[in-house]
Amino acid sequence: MPKRPARRTKPSEFCDADWQHVLRRSRTRTKYLYVGGNPLSFRDPLGLYTEIIQWAPDGSLTGYWGHVSANINGANYSFGTRGWDTQRPTAEGYIDRQLYGVGRGGRGIILDLKPEEEALVQQCLRSSNADYSGIANNCGNPFLQCLSGLGVVDTRDKARVLPTDVYRILSNSPRAIGQTTYGEGVPGLRQPR
Repeated sequence: MPKRPARRTKPSEFCDADWQHVLRRSRTRTKYLYVGGNPLSFRDPLGLYTEIIQWAPDGSLTGYWGHVSANINGANYSFGTRGWDTQRPTAEGYIDRQLYGVGRGGRGIILDLKPEEEALVQQCLRSSNADYSGIANNCGNPFLQCLSGLGVVDTRDKARVLPTDVYRILSNSPRAIGQTTYGEGVPGLRQPR
């Protein structure tokens, strides 16, 4: 839990914008998904975390259908018009940019992957050399291809995959163990369809 950087003016009311930023940023519906919802009885000693996030459309031609990114143990993976995003190496930085720079919310699927599977997905994503197409909006394809190679998802029925398709396919995976939301309830923030 972050420290409260603000002074209290009324019970449960804070005047500091940084604290309001924390309150607005809805991370997960269940904060302890990584330990089966029970932090007192279970533990996650390896600290593994794999989440694929569907972002809302951003109003641009290439972002008309939305976008897909991944948070793998705090590292950002985002495939776009210039290839893999190297300007924002952390998932935290990328998420902040989507929420407060681009002005769009997102929803994520948390996957239950073993350490060796996470390493294989990361290696697969780094070696992916697909060309990005704003018209086909294939930003989610590398994630599905890498996860399909491990048997985590089945994409045989999809010729063209949009961000909403990526979310649906992942949420139907038996390895999906939770969902997250970003920017839910913030006025004016676009949300995924």
